[in-house]
Amino acid sequence: FGSSCFCSSSRAIAVVGAMADDATDIAEQLAAVKLAPADLGPRGFWASGAGQIHIFDDKMTAQLSYEELLGDGDERLHGRLLPGSGPDTWRAELSILSVDEEPWYGPSFGEKPESVGEITATLRVDSDGTRHLETRIKAEGDKDWGSLVLFKPCEEEVEKKEPDAAATVTEATAKK
Repeated sequence: FGSSCFCSSSRAIAVVGAMADDATDIAEQLAAVKLAPADLGPRGFWASGAGQIHIFDDKMTAQLSYEELLGDGDERLHGRLLPGSGPDTWRAELSILSVDEEPWYGPSFGEKPESVGEITATLRVDSDGTRHLETRIKAEGDKDWGSLVLFKPCEEEVEKKEPDAAATVTEATAKK
């Protein structure tokens, strides 16, 4: 999940990094970039009584993407989230991929996986900044949407509301 978990725009981190001469400068500049949880948009790991999902920026296209592990974890639902019909709403066509299968990026990646349905996701942010995500899935061939499922950020995501910039830079520097 990396740095994108606390910044809705990885470009902001890149600009901050480009402006700095050393890790100390980066840490000071990152500390100045304080984003509210709402600025994450729907990104993060989410949990409900129905399971867990992950919304993230795709590593190749930077498009907002949805994933949910299925069954024993050998397969996953995957979709690219596009703006939906309302504010803070996204919609995606879903396909089933094996856990080690890359998403489909176009014809050069073979046949497009079969669609198994659609999802809508709506982000709700309370006045205190607490995020909730509402989803509905419609299986391929169904005319009606399934029941609304309410997700909350996973506990570890809640702890990352205000990241420790110095620790992040120290960890990144230590890996070099």
